[in-house]
Order: sequence, then structure tokens, then C-alpha cells
Amino acid sequence: MYAVDVVFVLLFFLLPVLLIAILQVNNISVISLSIPMFSIQMLFVLAYMGYFFLYFGLDDYRAEEGVTIQNTIFIAFCYSAYCIFSIGIVMVIFSKVLSTNFTPQNLDNIAVMNRLEFFLIVLLFSTVLIVLTVYLIKIPKIALFTAILEGHEAAKSVRSDMGSNFPGKYHWYSLFMHEIAALLSYTLFSSWLILRTKMLGVFMAAAFLLTSFTMLMASEKAPFVWFMIGMFFSYLITVNKGKIPVVKCSFFVVICFIVLILADVLFMGSSNIASAMSSVMSRALTGGITPSYFYLEYFPLYEDFLLGRSFPNPGQIFSFEPYHLTVEIMNWVHPEHIGSDVIGTAPTVFWGEMYANYGGVGVVLAPLLVGSALCIFTFAFNRLRTTPITIGLYTWLILHYKDLATTGISSFLFDFKLIVLIAIVVSILIISNRFRLILN
Repeated sequence: MYAVDVVFVLLFFLLPVLLIAILQVNNISVISLSIPMFSIQMLFVLAYMGYFFLYFGLDDYRAEEGVTIQNTIFIAFCYSAYCIFSIGIVMVIFSKVLSTNFTPQNLDNIAVMNRLEFFLIVLLFSTVLIVLTVYLIKIPKIALFTAILEGHEAAKSVRSDMGSNFPGKYHWYSLFMHEIAALLSYTLFSSWLILRTKMLGVFMAAAFLLTSFTMLMASEKAPFVWFMIGMFFSYLITVNKGKIPVVKCSFFVVICFIVLILADVLFMGSSNIASAMSSVMSRALTGGITPSYFYLEYFPLYEDFLLGRSFPNPGQIFSFEPYHLTVEIMNWVHPEHIGSDVIGTAPTVFWGEMYANYGGVGVVLAPLLVGSALCIFTFAFNRLRTTPITIGLYTWLILHYKDLATTGISSFLFDFKLIVLIAIVVSILIISNRFRLILN
């Protein structure tokens, strides 16, 4: 083993231990739910662990894609390690300045949902149901049923018709069918856990079934698994005060893994359980970081740093045409897709976009900006009085920001989903006279 390999292994195993020790010394628990902490955990799982397999060539599929140069993999690993470590340090600093550990507050005194709040939740649920009905009328087939009846190959084109080729503004339909539906499920589940009434149980079950269907109808397995994780988090926040029980959590992770394997066989065409396990592990651990390798290869050798051109330009208020970063990288990696009906994308961990725009300087700044934003936002959100709907939104936020491990930073600059969901929750709280700020 070469000296650089030894350095890689030492860094790989020692950095997480060091970060955990620093967080624990500063009274920040790594087994408590919070937006910044779960973001760190997901960065570790989805944008750190997989570099070990890439560096030593243990993932044959990624090696066949061209991820073979160890020096480039090592640099990408160092960037991810720096980002995770920096967010942790930023979290420690803000915990001292703001006197908080960022976990949900006032969980000993959760306000019970009143009648007006419940009426507004049911009204919103009815709206989601109407939007779903209109959507289903507009699509020729449902990919989930096509995959079951005709196989995963037949479901590919149907899945495209349900999303990228949908005749209309799909993002609005998706907002209601996925994001708002999940918010309602988390909210009703939290409320039912507090009161345990039959009426709440009926609506909670209806919301759960509706959301489960919307997450599965495009024959995609990940959205449903994340929805189930969200329900688990809603339970932990409401009943367990945000603490993560290691044994129960491990059991739940195993169940999710089994679901992913079975779904891979059914929807993705894996021939057996072994190949499905390999496929799931590869997607989870290396799927999100593989593009980071190509970002380092492409910039600035084949394209100058973008200097902000990949960021959104709403209403063309700035004098530049947005650069479709993820599409351009995919076209460079797979030029055979150019001119075909397949429009691939190659998103990666959030530092990748900052590197493409500003090089190493962008990577240095990225975690400092992201960590500060997460800490300040979480602290401000925790000033709201705790109710089932704020628990529902908090659960949604935890899962929303986990995408930093697999998505560019520009996705969070003009955050359409976030703005709409916060507006809905605040409106419901104000109308139902539940909007309270806790200032102490």
C-alpha cells in the first residue's frame, strides 16, 4: 500500500471520530434529530462513505463509467470531508452564540390541534385529492401498474410521460401530490399520536395511503422510502422528543433496505436479490458522488469556471443565460445521449456546483455559507410554538435539506417548495389563532 493510500485510510476513519468527539464535547448530540445534524449525517452516508469504494475500485459499475484516477477521487474525498467537518464546526460556533443545540424545542408541551386547524388541514387534504384526480386524468398510464403488469422496460416511457414529458406545469402537481401530501401525513400522524381519536386515525390513514400512492405511482422507490422515514421522524419528534433510539432505528433501516431491494427487482429489472443489493448499495453510496469526480475532471480543463452562471436567473433579471450544469456534465460523460430523447442529469453533493463556478475558493466557502444558513434558519424556526403542523413542517425540512448531499446549492437559493410550504403552515397557524413566538 502506497503512502497516499495510508493517508486516505487514516483520514477516512479518523475524521468522523474527531468530528463526533468535538460535537459531543460541545453538548451537541449526534443521535438527536435536527436539520443541520441530519444534513451532516446524510452527507456522511451519501457523500463520504462511497469514496472508499471508488478509491479502491470496489464498485465495478462506477469504474466502468471511468471513475478510476485515484488522485482525483482523493481530492473529491477531501472536499467532502472538509465540507462535513466545517458544517460541524459552524454548528458548534452557532450553538454557543445562540445557546441552543438546534433540536426541536418545547416538545413537553405540544399544543393540541383545534377544530379550525383540523378543518383547514382537511380542506388542504381535499385539495390534494382533487389535484391528484386531475393529474391522473391527464396521464395515459400509471408507471406503477405498468411495471407490475408489463415489466420495468415498459414502465420507463410511462414514467417519462408522468414527469418530464407531462403536458403541463408538472412542478405544481408535484408540489401538491408529493410535498403537501407528505406534510399533511406527518401532521395528522403527529396529532393522532397525541390524541389517538378515531376521526384523526381515519384521516391519518387516508393521508398515509394517498401519499404512499403518489410516492409510488411513478414506480420510483426512493420517494416512498424517504416518506416512510419522514413518518418515523414525526413519531420520534412527537413521542421520543427528537431522540433517535439506536436499536429501533437500526431495525427500521433494515426494513427500508429490504423494501429498496424488492422494489429494485420489481421496478428496475434486477435479475435476483444479490444484484438488487449491489445496485441499491451502489446507488446509495456512490451514485451521488460519482459526478463530483467528473466535475473535477471537466473544470477548468474543458470549460472555464462558470463564475455563477449555473445559478438561477428568475425573470432574466441578470445578464446571463443559465448554464445547465448537470445536463452538460452528463452529456460530456455520455455523449451518446446527445440528440436522443434521453435527457440525463448529473447532480452531485452541494460543493460540486460551487467548485464548477469558483474552483477551490467556492468549495472553501460552500460549507461555511450552508452551515450558517441551516443553523440560523433552524434557530428561527424553533421559535414557533410547537404544534402538530410545525412538527410536520420540521419533519419535511429535515428531509428537504438532506438533499444537500446529492444536489447543487442553487436548488436552495430560490426554493419554491420551501416558500410555499412555509406560507401554507404560517397561514394555517394565523387563521386558527395558533401562531405564537417563543422568545425566551
